[in-house]
Amino acid sequence: MSASAGPEVAAQFSARERWLTDERAERLRSASARITLVLILVGLFLGGWEFLKWATEAPRTTLPHFHEVVDYLFSINSQGDVVWLAIGRNLRLTFIEALSGLSVAIVAGFAAGTLMALSRWTGRGIMPFVIGAQTVPIVAIAPALVIWLGTGWETKALIAGFLAFFPIAVTSARGIGDVSQDSLDLMASYGASRTEVFFKLRLPSALPYIFTGLEVAAAFSVIGAIVAELPVGSQEGIGVVILTSQQYFSLQPESLFAAIGGACLLGGAMVGMVRIIQIVFLRGHRAQELS
Repeated sequence: MSASAGPEVAAQFSARERWLTDERAERLRSASARITLVLILVGLFLGGWEFLKWATEAPRTTLPHFHEVVDYLFSINSQGDVVWLAIGRNLRLTFIEALSGLSVAIVAGFAAGTLMALSRWTGRGIMPFVIGAQTVPIVAIAPALVIWLGTGWETKALIAGFLAFFPIAVTSARGIGDVSQDSLDLMASYGASRTEVFFKLRLPSALPYIFTGLEVAAAFSVIGAIVAELPVGSQEGIGVVILTSQQYFSLQPESLFAAIGGACLLGGAMVGMVRIIQIVFLRGHRAQELS
């Protein structure tokens, strides 16, 4: 190693350390801002809830107070279980269905998006089917699929994946295909193969697009799983809890609001999981580029 190599290595190490320090500080500021924003929005939501009840003079059977919904969560249901624990068990099943469906959608959507981006003729052939499948109302085909395939969690995962497929396929196609010709020419000048171009250029540049589609797909997968639980024959899942609570809304309206709140938390958790993976993955990718 030459004598000049030492200062160069030290400079690179110092630059890397400064980048990591700045990155940590930026993440801390961003996290603080997000937490503050969430708290403000929660406060506005609860204030709007209570204001709406006061302004409309809605009775409990139409719109209960928020604290009544919280009290209901810690009460005992007719089966002798604490309500929030019973809702949690149903949410766990819906989570498994949504996560399984999202996994299937990731594989199928990324494959379809890659084909659409790399092959013009294949893309023209696949895109009408992708758009056509998305325009079919999920509430129309879910009962039929449940009747054909049964009421198992696998069927509900398939329906969840069907709904989550479109955003992944479209964003993957957009990201993989959105590469400048100059970058492609540069890779060609290095003698890079099509595989190397894909994994070293197209895929890294497509990651922001893909993760954006994954966030949308994560929310859609929860919607698909809940819709799949609504047809007759399903015994568990937050969709079943919502349907049952709706039937007894006039007697116990807190049940429906609690179930809807649980579904919202599940959707937020799915999207948050994708965002955490995105932060970890892209941070490691950037650090690898700087090393």
